[in-house]
Amino acid sequence: MDWRHFLTRFRPAAAPGPAAPGGVPVDRAAEASAELAAVFALLAGTEAEAARIRDAGAAQARRILADADRDAAVLEDDTNARAGEVRAAAAQQPVRTAQGEPDGAAAAAELAALRQRMAERLPRLVDRAFGDVCTLLDVAAPAGAPDHSATPR
Repeated sequence: MDWRHFLTRFRPAAAPGPAAPGGVPVDRAAEASAELAAVFALLAGTEAEAARIRDAGAAQARRILADADRDAAVLEDDTNARAGEVRAAAAQQPVRTAQGEPDGAAAAAELAALRQRMAERLPRLVDRAFGDVCTLLDVAAPAGAPDHSATPR
């Protein structure tokens, strides 16, 4: 760019006062596009590379989705096949229990043992949970409440 043209940018334009010498209005859009044409020409390679990267990414995404759809279909088929086996085994379970234990005495004994263990553990777990809530809320536990802070978890 010529210095004379550069300095004409700072010339006062149409200020009130005496008539200015005649001239052609400046085409700012043409000047800006002329100045930026070189920059845009340098960016053409970058735009092409960005388009290539986007296309490669889209192709890879399509491949990944196709693979995932294929894997999901295989997994669904395997699950459906396995579900049939599990249903058949579950259907046979009551028959085996009934054949081995006509009155279900073993199941009743196991249920009683589970209830006994629950009755033994539940108060301690409730106290520990209450203590944890008091600690989280930064509130002192009421007097007489057991302290389970040192109890291993």
